[in-house]
Amino acid sequence: MTLNARYYAVDANRAVTKKIHTLANASGRSPRLDLLMGGKSLQPHIHDGVVSIVNKGRTTRFHIFVKNHKFLPRNKSLRRWGNARWRGDVVVFRKGLSLDLVNFTIRDGKLADHAVKRFVETVRQQPRFRIPKDLSFTMP
Repeated sequence: MTLNARYYAVDANRAVTKKIHTLANASGRSPRLDLLMGGKSLQPHIHDGVVSIVNKGRTTRFHIFVKNHKFLPRNKSLRRWGNARWRGDVVVFRKGLSLDLVNFTIRDGKLADHAVKRFVETVRQQPRFRIPKDLSFTMP
């Protein structure tokens, strides 16, 4: 089975919605990010965090997956945000109420962009970084 996710590739000028293969497990679906994210030989580990975006009183949660290594290429699709810098690909799934991951819709794009921008600004990529347990931001 596949799920739609937002993909911020290192070599792309903007994010795209992409179908990602998933595997069924006890908590729902696990994405096969190893098939998509680059830099496997340089950095096989994938880090993740959950970001909540509050927009007009409604909360949407996203699961963000990143890699962390100083030799990964800079992500071109994030450069348009100025101080939002990251090395490596970024993949974002929307979290559901009862299921862990659900299909990403076209309406989620602007919210996901804001979630990634604030995530990158808050976490600040460095040799050792810590992703806070629950990040929450308000949409301007």
